[in-house]
Amino acid sequence: MTTASTATPAARLEPAAPVVRSRWRPTRATWVPVLVFLVSRIVDGIVLAVAGHRQIALPDPALQRLAAVDHATPADPGYLELVSNWDGQWYQFLATQGYHLPAPGATNTADVLWSWAFPPGFPMTVRVLLETTGVPFPVAVTLVNLVAGAVGMTLLYRLVDRTAGAFAATSLVALTCFAPTALLFQVAYSESLALALLCAVLLLVHRRRYWWALVAVVALALTRVITAPLAVVVAAHAWSRFRGPADSRPSRREWSGMAALGLASVAGAFLWAFVVGLAVGEQTGATTRPGMLSKLGWFSRLGAEFGIGGPVVLAGIILVLVLVSRTPRIAGLGVELSTWLWCYPLYIFGVTEIHTGILRYLLLCLPLPMLFVLRPLTGRVRPHHVASLAVVCLVSLGLQVWWISQSFVVTRDFIMP
Repeated sequence: MTTASTATPAARLEPAAPVVRSRWRPTRATWVPVLVFLVSRIVDGIVLAVAGHRQIALPDPALQRLAAVDHATPADPGYLELVSNWDGQWYQFLATQGYHLPAPGATNTADVLWSWAFPPGFPMTVRVLLETTGVPFPVAVTLVNLVAGAVGMTLLYRLVDRTAGAFAATSLVALTCFAPTALLFQVAYSESLALALLCAVLLLVHRRRYWWALVAVVALALTRVITAPLAVVVAAHAWSRFRGPADSRPSRREWSGMAALGLASVAGAFLWAFVVGLAVGEQTGATTRPGMLSKLGWFSRLGAEFGIGGPVVLAGIILVLVLVSRTPRIAGLGVELSTWLWCYPLYIFGVTEIHTGILRYLLLCLPLPMLFVLRPLTGRVRPHHVASLAVVCLVSLGLQVWWISQSFVVTRDFIMP
């Protein structure tokens, strides 16, 4: 027997086995959502490039500056100019010139003040890339959106994969990528960054990382004013934990984190308006978009147009979404997403005016497309499950082609996006 004291020099000097360092390899939860997202962006890019041949020169006197803000563009301007259509020109103005106050005594202040209606998260992120790399705005905005969108889809996939499995996760990512207004994930709009931050909040809440979720809520509040319904999500999450097994009930620290997160979500709805109020004062009234200042939004407008029946029908739609959120198909996605299914539309209907822009707003109602797809609640994925996903994606892609060509591309008979 050889001991430490009797070991031969050769034995003592034998070299240790080399340490093998494992390289990071993308898992299914990374490459599947990223691949689906990138493929969908290529498809949308082709559709936009083809449809863009119909775009008219801007500004056009007949449009009364509805579609041009920062600079004139020729007819058929090419893909890189199309990226900045509509609100994209406001984001380009902010990313390149920043926020400004009207000069003392100025009379034509509408453009300068209206730019304050856009929160700074997205344009300032693009501005950082512009100043550090020197790339043109269309390239910078594309890079920011591709990265943010890929991150958002990855987080969404992981959130659903934890609760409902890989097929449901892939389905929701694909349906979101091919949604009728999903072009916004690659043009000069804040949807990609908002998606990433929203999914970060939902995933962090699901993982019970409430204080980190609070940080993401603040960032989201400075990107899109949609944090208020997250307070309902947090409340539903807290209730599900309270009703769960005794060993999973929240500790005092967790109760504090959930309470702080809920309050931050509500406060986030007013954060940017508060900042704007401090910066520009009461003289402008431009603390937010006019639609966000409406009282009860769609409910009040429908009441004025159709009497009590209008708001009742809208409330009925929300009630249906609440009931659907309790079904196994949606509840299986987790309490966070199933609650978001109805509380986010309720918020949007309550704070915006009746407008075709609702198609854009509902892009972030993430579980909504799952209402139209069959998925296995238990057991294997069958061919008819895959077929239903493919059919819905194709129909959605057809609607996407229509929306891009009739709404996002500016023609004389456009529909406001």
